[in-house]
Amino acid sequence: MLRTGGFAVWAAHAAKLSPGGNITVGGVRLRRQRTEARADGGVPGAGSWILYDDEITIDCGKGQVPLDSTLPLVEMPGGMDIWAQVLPDGSFVVTAERSWCSEGDCGAQTDAERFTKASCDDPP
Repeated sequence: MLRTGGFAVWAAHAAKLSPGGNITVGGVRLRRQRTEARADGGVPGAGSWILYDDEITIDCGKGQVPLDSTLPLVEMPGGMDIWAQVLPDGSFVVTAERSWCSEGDCGAQTDAERFTKASCDDPP
């Protein structure tokens, strides 16, 4: 993707994959399933909150194949955005962007995974 003197721009639009939703990218359907993982907190006076676990799968026609990725637990219902985009070589990338801020502990993290339609034929 690098060119002499800079980066190649990805021309394709990224599609957002919402919890419980599905999208089609590059002819492949992606699904995002969210489950409640556990309650966190438990410190007297601090309260507690639910942690969510998201799983991304590729619908391969024969069944759903999970992406070989480890997404962090989500602390807020809107705490992670997942995007999918087709690359110029026909492969595609799934990007997970999350941010958090609680009592001065603030940060952000972005993870990306590239895969192809062959991921259905040769699951992780």
